Amino acid sequence: MRKLLIIFVVILQVILLAYMAGQRENVLRTGKTIYLRTVPVDPRDLFRGDYVRLQYEISNIEREKMQDGLKLLSVSDSHKNKDKKVYAVLEVNDDNVAEVVYVTDKKPEKGKLFIRGRVERFGNFLFVRYGIEAYFMQQGAGKDLEKRNVDGNRASLEMQIALGSDGTAVIKNHRWTPISINLTDLKLDDNMPQSAKIVLTNISEKPVAIVVLPNNGSLKVEPDEPRWWWSGGQEHKNWRWVNENASAALPEDKNVRMLDPDCSYEFAIDFSDPYWLISVNNQEPVAMNKYNFAAWLQFRLVYQPPSKQQCEGLKDADLIWHGKISSQTIPNRD
Repeated sequence: MRKLLIIFVVILQVILLAYMAGQRENVLRTGKTIYLRTVPVDPRDLFRGDYVRLQYEISNIEREKMQDGLKLLSVSDSHKNKDKKVYAVLEVNDDNVAEVVYVTDKKPEKGKLFIRGRVERFGNFLFVRYGIEAYFMQQGAGKDLEKRNVDGNRASLEMQIALGSDGTAVIKNHRWTPISINLTDLKLDDNMPQSAKIVLTNISEKPVAIVVLPNNGSLKVEPDEPRWWWSGGQEHKNWRWVNENASAALPEDKNVRMLDPDCSYEFAIDFSDPYWLISVNNQEPVAMNKYNFAAWLQFRLVYQPPSKQQCEGLKDADLIWHGKISSQTIPNRD
């Protein structure tokens, strides 16, 4: 009897694994294909083993994007919410990269593009895993890219994902962004950023165009973590970049810069410039170079060009890269 029970359990496990494999194959064959951006890294760090652990930009969800029952989640009950099923509703940008519109604990209605995940942890933001955090790469796959890379450069690995109608996600392939970013010459005064340089480099094998708007308008400020923090049992809002919702100037032909392979463009940053003003606790704006950024209040500089629609009619418009990429953190340069 015991032997029969063991055989039954083994057969059941085989059937379950076969079902799961079949489900994944069906998603790969019939699912909608999108790309998801991972957190930028030095590409050489990824190719030192067979398996890569991935962290996606859509894994960290700010409170403002939490809807329905997720609005009621309490930090004090965070342990109870682990593994809670959630759905991230997505929209696809000009580069076919999906970004989160909102996340909910209710299955979205038919016609919505969404990915299913589970809560990994919850504080004043939601960290979600989607079952696509491990990826197998053949050894040596990064050797060509390593030759083209220099110390400090960061490139975004964008994963090609098949999405099933129920939100199941399966990795199909990957691609590197053609542009890498490097934060250099960062000058600090007691964690107050004074100046820096942002260097964009074409790490692809073909010419790529970028858009350089006046007054560093192609660069944005992005907090390294959501701005809501838990401190002493109370939430407090800290700082925000005053131009986060400002409209950038429309691009002109003179703003287009063509980068041949291995060529770079350098932005000079002066954090005393009014463009970088921040508001602390919703008070009057202050210069960024006068604010002491504590270890938990870091930020990144993000290159984000105008949309395809805004670039229509420009010279070399078909060669403009419309993705975005973020620098190392400031002030810690993580």
